[in-house]
Amino acid sequence: MKKNMKFLFALILGGLILVSCTNSNEKEEEIKNDVIQYTLDAATAKVEFTAYKFLSKKGVGGAFTQINLTGTTVSEDPLAIVRSLNFEIPINSLDTKDAGRDAKINEFFFGTINTEKISGNVVRIDEETGKAIISITMNNISKEVEGTYEFSEDGFFTFNAEINVEDWDATTGITALNNECKALHTGEGDNESKLWPDVTISFTTQLVKTEK
Repeated sequence: MKKNMKFLFALILGGLILVSCTNSNEKEEEIKNDVIQYTLDAATAKVEFTAYKFLSKKGVGGAFTQINLTGTTVSEDPLAIVRSLNFEIPINSLDTKDAGRDAKINEFFFGTINTEKISGNVVRIDEETGKAIISITMNNISKEVEGTYEFSEDGFFTFNAEINVEDWDATTGITALNNECKALHTGEGDNESKLWPDVTISFTTQLVKTEK
């Protein structure tokens, strides 16, 4: 009887040890599988914009094809990467799908305000409100711009905002470009040419998600 009891006790104890070790290994495996790392893919960065002409405020789209990003490139917190970002955009990377228009914008708008690049950095990301603030420097003036942001399941961070280039003392650039393109900025039925200072901007880049 005593031998049977000892055998039963040993069997139960061994089972508990086995279960304990198994659960521990499973937890360690779960922890390993749950650790996600994000890496900035700077090559995916793009800035798109919509400018407006005519009294009816018709949108004209464009983009900058070169965006140089610096900051934290790898983190388990994707927004930590975004918060660290600094950017620099050469204005000669402007692309509106019209080479003649690109040349005029570079000469009469950016040339008038002596701007060869647009630079800035991320100032704040508010996860509760979904809003973000970035600082933009142009014409030797830095201004903070508030907009909204999204971070998708596939790792794309997008920031959208509305700006007025007059905040960067760029009225002379607007006037110079509008004077050069009066006919193109006069809509049907309009009694004057119009190039608005308002611009819609959108910045996107991808943070690639991997398991450590």
